[in-house]
Amino acid sequence: MRRLEYFLKETLQAFRRNGFVVFAAISTAFIALFLLGGAILVQREVNKIAQSVEAYQASRALSSYFLIEATPRPGHTIEELQKVIDEEIAKLQREGPTAHEVQRAINQTESTFFSRMERVGGYRGKAEQLNAYYTTTGDPDWFNEDLARYRAISPSDVRAAAEVFLPANLRVELTVVPEK
Repeated sequence: MRRLEYFLKETLQAFRRNGFVVFAAISTAFIALFLLGGAILVQREVNKIAQSVEAYQASRALSSYFLIEATPRPGHTIEELQKVIDEEIAKLQREGPTAHEVQRAINQTESTFFSRMERVGGYRGKAEQLNAYYTTTGDPDWFNEDLARYRAISPSDVRAAAEVFLPANLRVELTVVPEK
C-alpha cells in the first residue's frame, strides 16, 4: 500500500447526480460558474480565507457529480471555509443569482463553446466535441441545440437546481489534513 503525503489542508464536497445530457446538468454547471466566476464565493470571505477554490459539474454517462474543492490559506481552518461555502450555497438556494450574473455566465459559456470549436483536435477540440455529441445524442451536429440549452437558463432554473441537487444532508465530505 502506498502512502500519500499531503502538505496542505483541503476540503472536498461532492454531490451525486444522475444523467448526462439532462437540463439539470446545465443548471448545476451554471451553479459552478456562479460559485467561482466572481459572482459569489470569490467576492465573499472565501477569497480572503481560501488559497484556492474550484467548483465544477462532472457529467458522466451513468452518474454525475458536482464538486467543490477548497484549500484554506495559512492561519485559516477548513471549518471556516466550509461555513462560508455552505452559507453561499444556502443563499443561492434561497435567492438564486441575478439576471446579470446569469447573462455573464451565458457569455462565458458561449465563449468556451466557440473556443472549443476553433481547435481541430486534442483535448476539448472540435473532434472530441463532435464525438461527444454523437456518443450522447446520436447526432454529431448537436452544437446549436447544446448551446441553446445554456442560453435558455434563467435565474430561477439555477436557484431550483441548487435547491434540488445541492442539499447539505446528501453530500460526501472529504477533509485532507497533513500529519503533524
